[in-house]
Amino acid sequence: LTLLGANILVLTLLTILQPVKWERRITEVDDFGREYESRGYCTYENHLFYTIPLSAINLGVLVLALVQAYRARKISTEFAESEYIAKALVCVLLVCFIGIPVIIIVQNEPKAFFFVVSSIIFVMCSSLLLLIFVPKVMYDRSRDRQGRMKASIIQSMQFSKNFSDDEEGLKIVDVEQQQKNTMEENKLLQQRTRE
Repeated sequence: LTLLGANILVLTLLTILQPVKWERRITEVDDFGREYESRGYCTYENHLFYTIPLSAINLGVLVLALVQAYRARKISTEFAESEYIAKALVCVLLVCFIGIPVIIIVQNEPKAFFFVVSSIIFVMCSSLLLLIFVPKVMYDRSRDRQGRMKASIIQSMQFSKNFSDDEEGLKIVDVEQQQKNTMEENKLLQQRTRE
């Protein structure tokens, strides 16, 4: 909500203080000096005062999301999708890495510019939505989802420790090692009950 508010604030200030202006430029003239072809577009005069803070806000949140996804990588998949969020963010970064130079190259060709920007928006949104929701749908459709959910809840309750004096808050212990220890303990207890 804060991120949305910050984006709305910057874009509202841009719209109010620097309204959009329509410009038409002559791109070609004929042999007699008459305009042969022109191009019109909307422009802002001092847009960098707003574009830089807007980019800083969104890139800062992107970095924060990557850090949080890295910190939450050990939480079981049923409760956290940090792996898929990280993959979606990497897709966004790759699309920006490839798309921004292409946008700069085709900025003088309106049809190519429109196609490139539309493609970038489509790929970003699709990758984000597919990487977030497809794993959830696949998990939901799996046959033994209730059994895995119960096991995951028990694991998370047993192996998560909350350290109140620690600044990081919830600390997730290595689940695989704890599972091995629990299996060995179960075998030992089964042997004791048989005796």
